[in-house]
Amino acid sequence: MDGKNTSVIKIDRSGIDFKDYLTEGTKWNIAEQNNLSSTLSEIDIEKVLFKFPSDEVKANGEEYIKSVSENEVPLDAYAFVAFWNNKDLIAERFKENHNKQQPIFRIFPGTIFENGYPGGPRYVLYICVEKDKIYHGYLWLGLNSWENRPIAYIKCESFSSN
Repeated sequence: MDGKNTSVIKIDRSGIDFKDYLTEGTKWNIAEQNNLSSTLSEIDIEKVLFKFPSDEVKANGEEYIKSVSENEVPLDAYAFVAFWNNKDLIAERFKENHNKQQPIFRIFPGTIFENGYPGGPRYVLYICVEKDKIYHGYLWLGLNSWENRPIAYIKCESFSSN
């Protein structure tokens, strides 16, 4: 071992084209960006937590993403890209599943995208690990069900913005 913490990954905040992760040919805009999440330069994947929705917000994506408390930092699209580019490090951690019968779509609501025009439909990116398969996509916040879609976040005291 060289003494490096292999669970820490760097977050690149320059030159990322999110169209690589969204539908090609559609105009995408960043509608919202969490200010704390945007300061992250690295993240320890062991400190990433997943918040499942309460019964009150299971049916409303917009309300659900607002359920993150002020001491929780929802991870953003840049963290999503860092995780996606380090699939080998996150696969086992993201396989943890509270419901073995359905895949878990771990969402990154620190960045919310609009599809087409300001005020249009809003989306968040996700990563899903199911058995030996890992994939990504985006989910419309107007979905009716969020019970298998936990928010990826860290506690405020857990992050580094070096």
